[in-house]
Amino acid sequence: MSSLHTAQQVLWLDPVQPLDAPEHAQLTAEGLSIRCINTLDELQSALSHGQTLALVIRHDTTLDLLKSCQALMLRAGFSVPMVCRVDRRHLELAVQAMRQGAAHVLATDDWSADSWQMAHQAIQALRLSSSAASMVARMAPPSEVVAAAAPQKSVVYVTLLAVTYWLWHNAWHKPTSLPSSKVLQVLVKKFWRVYCTSLLSVQAAPSSV
Repeated sequence: MSSLHTAQQVLWLDPVQPLDAPEHAQLTAEGLSIRCINTLDELQSALSHGQTLALVIRHDTTLDLLKSCQALMLRAGFSVPMVCRVDRRHLELAVQAMRQGAAHVLATDDWSADSWQMAHQAIQALRLSSSAASMVARMAPPSEVVAAAAPQKSVVYVTLLAVTYWLWHNAWHKPTSLPSSKVLQVLVKKFWRVYCTSLLSVQAAPSSV
């Protein structure tokens, strides 16, 4: 039995070849709660319940489900990690899917526990980065200050904040394995003051143009 356990469901959308019972049972044994859907309307309905861990789709040369699903989620205000399944003969589709924002890519005939474990880890990593981004958005200074910051510096700070958030989150659930949550709260506050000060200094600096 794998360590993949979640109360949230994984939506499965493949209009070309529905998920067979043996593969469904294998994924269930790995701890994935699979719900098969057939249309974008069903996808929107399922997402509205707010219990979706990820969306698994087939990505091929005839169906651009990735783009269609992303457009649907953007219109509906949802954000769910997506795993794309591609034919082994079309490596370019795997590259394309990752460039378009897929959390992970698998071969359509890959049912190994290790591969799905990697997919699950990629999903969790993307959800963590999304949580950190939401935290940044809630705490962000005025938009004009953010716009003035150097892009490279912003990427570094968001990455560091994501790591800090991960430590804080894990310390909350495992207080004996990491420093106390109060210490990490102080760390986050100090880090954010440095971040804002840096943004303000960028805004105040004279333009080189």
